[in-house]
Amino acid sequence: MLELAFRHAWRWFGRIIKDHEVYFRATYVVNEIWGTLINSVFGLYLTMRPMGTPGPAMLPAVTRSITLNVWHLDGDSAHLEVTCSPMTLWRDIVHIFCDHYPELCTIPEKTHALWWTQTEELDLYRHVGEYVVDSDGPENIYITPKQPEEKEPKDKPVLYVWVAAQVQTVHVDVTLIPGFAFSAMAPGAAIVPAHLAAGLGERVVWKVVVRNTRRMLDMETGLEQTALSWQIRAKQSSLLGTTIIPASDILNANLNNKNAVVVPVAEIIAYLNSSMKTLGVPVEARTSLLRLWIPTFIRYEYIALRFLPQKLYGQAVFLTVRPKPNLIIRIFMLFRGLSGEDIKSWPLAQKRLQDPVTRWQKEVGVSQADIDRLEDKTIFRILECNGLEVLG
Repeated sequence: MLELAFRHAWRWFGRIIKDHEVYFRATYVVNEIWGTLINSVFGLYLTMRPMGTPGPAMLPAVTRSITLNVWHLDGDSAHLEVTCSPMTLWRDIVHIFCDHYPELCTIPEKTHALWWTQTEELDLYRHVGEYVVDSDGPENIYITPKQPEEKEPKDKPVLYVWVAAQVQTVHVDVTLIPGFAFSAMAPGAAIVPAHLAAGLGERVVWKVVVRNTRRMLDMETGLEQTALSWQIRAKQSSLLGTTIIPASDILNANLNNKNAVVVPVAEIIAYLNSSMKTLGVPVEARTSLLRLWIPTFIRYEYIALRFLPQKLYGQAVFLTVRPKPNLIIRIFMLFRGLSGEDIKSWPLAQKRLQDPVTRWQKEVGVSQADIDRLEDKTIFRILECNGLEVLG
């Protein structure tokens, strides 16, 4: 780079710089990125002085180093610690990781994306130091297979409809008990009253044409998507048995020291990724949910969480699919943020962090055989992945 710069300087300013010392100065640029910058240089500032004349002191080189813990969401044991310069490109971090784990990577910058705690997908051609400014310890960075560009929202709960036939029309009916309400959905659909024994709930119905390529066309909006999506919130009251009580009380009753796991927020992504993976949730859904929840997680020191038994979840959120699927798996997580003071009331939940994540299969009520059947393309399958924060 410097040799090329000098040749251009001599070509255009030869008479002026003859018998002078010439040096080039770039602020916050280190040798390892000159090769990247050369094609974008559009001008040079020259400073010259007579031979032997004292000149200005050169700026010190950037010597700060950054340590990254790089994790792959589709490989539980795929983890690499990388120490780099602030001017290292994120692209180079991906390449370093893929060199260590070639079985997880093909063409790194085309097939993989990086993201950090702010959940934004990192620009692979930006510098690490632009994101990681000050850090007392290693920063966790997450690498995931890059998904095709979609018009639908990326960070959302999902309900996958996977059919065996080449094309099949499917009706999906979701009904909420009184005390819970829809807060978002995709594709958009009309929310209609649901007259239940417990009172007036809410109901949404989608009619979709599904292909065995795992894509669906919503007949109402004309939108083509890979999954349906909805989010729910707790209203002021709900029915439990024959008594109307605050919905928040129902949620708290189902997330407590006796049934939850408490996870430090620094470990929450790795823990949830492994837990959802053992429940059969594919990497694109895990990525979507984690990115949706991270902005909430990072407000707290600890997260208490529980994956609800399917039967219990089904008592609050009814799901009817026509024609009837061969297999339905419904994954729903309750979670609550805790402070360092709060966790004193959760001693048993803290100890459960040491349990293997496979415990959630029994809790949810799914077998390994059912999870394996999710990949059986000869049957009609439904997989739902959703969650809700418990407030208060």
